[in-house]
Amino acid sequence: MKIFSTQQIREADAYTIANEPIASIDLMERASRAFANWFSERFSISESRIKIICGLGNNGGDGLAIARMLHPFGYDLEVFVVRYSDKTSTDFDINFARLSKQLPIQNIDNQDLVNFDKNDLVIDAIFGSGLSRPIEGLVKEIVTKLNLSDAKVVAVDIPTGLYADSPNNATDCIVEADFTVSFQLPKLAFMLPQNDKFVGKWSIVPIGLSQQFIENTETSFYYSDKANSLIKPRQKFSHKGTFGHGLLIAGSHGMMGAAVLALAKSRFNPPL
Repeated sequence: MKIFSTQQIREADAYTIANEPIASIDLMERASRAFANWFSERFSISESRIKIICGLGNNGGDGLAIARMLHPFGYDLEVFVVRYSDKTSTDFDINFARLSKQLPIQNIDNQDLVNFDKNDLVIDAIFGSGLSRPIEGLVKEIVTKLNLSDAKVVAVDIPTGLYADSPNNATDCIVEADFTVSFQLPKLAFMLPQNDKFVGKWSIVPIGLSQQFIENTETSFYYSDKANSLIKPRQKFSHKGTFGHGLLIAGSHGMMGAAVLALAKSRFNPPL
């Protein structure tokens, strides 16, 4: 499975919109439906109140569409829009108008207007993969409040505050999700060990991006779960001498610590 950069994902979206063809709002509808289906298969309507926290861009638009799709299932929903700016995306506006006919939407301009507790199931749809700077202000206050709670969190596409293509700074504020549902392809950020506490268990849902574009676009990064097939099976009484010998070429005069440690480990800790 290929791992694309944020720019490549934007290009895949644009190519799909132009060549399928499909309208941008309908591609968002497709992505939101894929998330809603994933969610409904794993969380029953008996779950405690679900709180969907939306930003003002397309990730927030996803969140609004997801709310509209989950409501007919019978989920007990509260929908919040974090008003950190006066600007909104076109697809956000369309989904805001659609959801307003079905559910009340609470606008947040102060962190005191939303609370989280251990019985809440929170869907994070504030910022998506296009984020390139640390979150601050009202969004940071809400994310900090969420992380300090015991609420269970599911992130839409990527946890808010996490950079998709590069490491964050250690001091960045990032949603600590229990689950992340990514659209079409995984993000490089999911593969970095320091991000595990933010990403949680991640899943991929297909949203119908152009397979032609995906196949013809080069990338340096891939994800595969087939490595186990490359591991040579070992017999019950195998030992380190059964599988040949290793040659260590390392170190220089006065700098042989790594070679000595490797030799010591192989001598006293034979492979399982």
